[in-house]
Amino acid sequence: MEESSETEIFKQVIENSFDSAWVLSLPQFQLIYANKKSTEKLFGYPIERFYENPGFWLSIVHPEDQHLAMKANKECLLTGNAEARYRMIKSDGSIVWLFIRLCALKNHLGEYYRIIGNSMDVTLDHLKEKQLRESEELFQSLANFAPIGIYRTDPEGRSTYVNKLWAEIAGLSQEEALGDDWTKTIHPDDKEKVFSAWKKTASQNENFNFEYRFNNPETGTRYVSSRAVPIQDTDGKVISYVGTIEDITERIKSEKTLDLQKQKLVASAKMSSLGEMASGIAHEINNPLMIIIGLCVRLKRFIERGELDHDVFVREVNKIESTSFRISKIINGLRAFTRNSENDQMNLISVNQIVEETLELCRQRFADHAIELRVDLLESPDIKILSRPSQISQVLLNLLGNSFDAVEFLPEKWVEVKLVTSSKWLFIEVTDSGNGIPAHVVDKIMNPFFTTKEVGKGTGLGLSISQGIIDEHKGKLFYDAESSHTKFIVQLPLAE
Repeated sequence: MEESSETEIFKQVIENSFDSAWVLSLPQFQLIYANKKSTEKLFGYPIERFYENPGFWLSIVHPEDQHLAMKANKECLLTGNAEARYRMIKSDGSIVWLFIRLCALKNHLGEYYRIIGNSMDVTLDHLKEKQLRESEELFQSLANFAPIGIYRTDPEGRSTYVNKLWAEIAGLSQEEALGDDWTKTIHPDDKEKVFSAWKKTASQNENFNFEYRFNNPETGTRYVSSRAVPIQDTDGKVISYVGTIEDITERIKSEKTLDLQKQKLVASAKMSSLGEMASGIAHEINNPLMIIIGLCVRLKRFIERGELDHDVFVREVNKIESTSFRISKIINGLRAFTRNSENDQMNLISVNQIVEETLELCRQRFADHAIELRVDLLESPDIKILSRPSQISQVLLNLLGNSFDAVEFLPEKWVEVKLVTSSKWLFIEVTDSGNGIPAHVVDKIMNPFFTTKEVGKGTGLGLSISQGIIDEHKGKLFYDAESSHTKFIVQLPLAE
């Protein structure tokens, strides 16, 4: 009774299985059992068709796959077990992919006399695999013809794939680039920085974004920009990185060329300013020199006549000393202005000092043309900014030069330099007695080579270069359109 019950339970399990289960009698391959519900649902034919005709199952195997079905049967008869995957044609003409397991049973004589098997519908799995395959083939095709290097790594940064262009940029074959070997072509000076950047990226699951160099044995040093994003599984764990590299060698070369040209333009602008100030500087130096020479002659005569007393000597020497200091200030300002500070570190320096040294270079020029120069410095000489002093001086001289040209022939001629501070900012205001800049011109004044001056008097580079300098100092250079006169303001961060 118990055995009969267990048999019935087993039969019910088979009958209600999602897979088609069946038993064949050998050697005719005659169907002697199949679970009706699942088999008819899987193939769409009444189960009687299979019982009546032993060859019916083979007739509905896809013609291109019949050899696979026969091969599985033969293997099962040889080894006792077999598996196969092939297509069957359902009654409605649609195709179903099956995964089939076969097992041969022996009788008491040790001969195979039954084959039991089950057929599982794996159509969806097959479609997914096909889509994945097609996607991979599409990726490979796109990657191989992409105009950018593409790579894939494991979470530790070991390369698992690179496309053809990546290999060409790095100077390796695609096989040589796999694993850790890709790192051998990184420029020695960049290796530690690349490893450190990748370690930080991996530890924080961030995007990788870094520029470094490859030592390509054929084309030399190549500058590359590399970007990668993490790929995560369903649990959020990073399983790989996919990224690109772009050869930016030509861009770097262009930037270096542009930097060199910029330096030449800055130097040219400096020389232009010096040319305009030359006569004033010469006069500013010649006057105190004549004073020193006159004082020396006077002292010499006192000595020759024996009329030199102590008080006269001290008074005259003090005059020589103060006049020499005046010349020294001009020379120091000139030296600071003319030196190339492009690669200098930013230094803390007194705001008043920068302005005073700059004014020494142009004060005489303004005086020679009867232009009043008004100066309003900060009360505290200790207020400082982080800057390259010669560059700030160049900006100030450019603004003063523009003001000079604007008021030179006006009936009222004055230029004012005023320093103002807030809690975080320094403002250098350069205002002149002009009536301002026309509205239609204001938007263009910072453009390179734009000038309102007559031909031969301006290059149109001064304000453009000045704006670039102030931008590098984390500040702003702008025109104050609300002023009743012509006013430019330099805004710079105060030193903390």
